[in-house]
Amino acid sequence: MSLKIELKNFGVLKHAEFSLGDLTLICGKNNTGKTYAAYALYGFLLSWRGLLDFGVSDAQAQRLLTDGGIKIELGRYAERANQMFAEACERYKEYQYS
Repeated sequence: MSLKIELKNFGVLKHAEFSLGDLTLICGKNNTGKTYAAYALYGFLLSWRGLLDFGVSDAQAQRLLTDGGIKIELGRYAERANQMFAEACERYKEYQYS
């Protein structure tokens, strides 16, 4: 699975698109926006900690802390992955513009 990133009007970048994979290299001439792209990506991924909702209840979190483990049905998350990321993207947009 790859994550497509699109940047518009960010620093010197008027428009940039790239996909993240197992290894992603951003290369180009000096002063073309590589650092802006890397900082944008870093800030975006850092902010996702609070944007993605995996639906782990407080009871499950407490059980993880007290028992050292919990059972999570990964199939449920796989079915909802696209929806979860779309919702997180919308929350990110709202977060950025508020």
